[in-house]
Amino acid sequence: MAEDAVPTQLRQIRPGVLVNLADAVAESLRAAILSGQLKSGERILQESVSADLGVSRQPVRDALHRLHAEGLVTELPNGRVIVREYTHEDICENYLVRRVLESEAARIAAVMMTDAEIDELQSVNQSFRNAAHEHDSSTVLNQLNDRFHRLIRVAARHPMLEGFISSLWAGLTIATPLSIPGRAERSIVQHEEIVAALRTRDPQAAQRAMVNHIDSACREFLRSSGVPPSPVLGMTINLGPGLPGSSGKGHAART
Repeated sequence: MAEDAVPTQLRQIRPGVLVNLADAVAESLRAAILSGQLKSGERILQESVSADLGVSRQPVRDALHRLHAEGLVTELPNGRVIVREYTHEDICENYLVRRVLESEAARIAAVMMTDAEIDELQSVNQSFRNAAHEHDSSTVLNQLNDRFHRLIRVAARHPMLEGFISSLWAGLTIATPLSIPGRAERSIVQHEEIVAALRTRDPQAAQRAMVNHIDSACREFLRSSGVPPSPVLGMTINLGPGLPGSSGKGHAART
């Protein structure tokens, strides 16, 4: 493939479906980036995307501006647009902020989640287990892992917190350690610990389980990359007394 070419396997816009073209183009490019089809540092040519998707260049420009705002692409001073490249410092900081925010989301979710939502979370982890057993692609595992974490932050019912965490996930599937032998199996066990804490409505246990899970993933990714572990790994997060009115039972009766 030529240096300036964009792969022709971009997800096509379905004919006959009324959509905002910029939204559709952004969705197609986002999927290509998050799946690894478009690599870090790879140039995206507006005319190539326009021709591949059969749209004018204006919705492509709008889509690229949105992806830049999401942190998925970088607009260079010379006008070129490339898939964003992340340094190890970026990735370490991302894990650190995720550790703080996602553990808080898990603490809140222990009180807010319904039984049905916890059942769905457990079902997703079972699908994750099945995919790992069948040696499915890292793309499938990444999608299931993303869904597991997304269900928790959504169930916390704090839209601003959810939005912050979602922005930390955008574009950083390159930093997943799921391709490391044995990591998927370790993630399954750690997911089970999170689910168990949520099911018993224990905010502190849910928070600790999420901290341990994210620390473990970060440690394995850095080790596999030959980078020294972050000095903040293992630092204790202050585990408060729980949410006001929480008795450890939360909303166990909710369905």
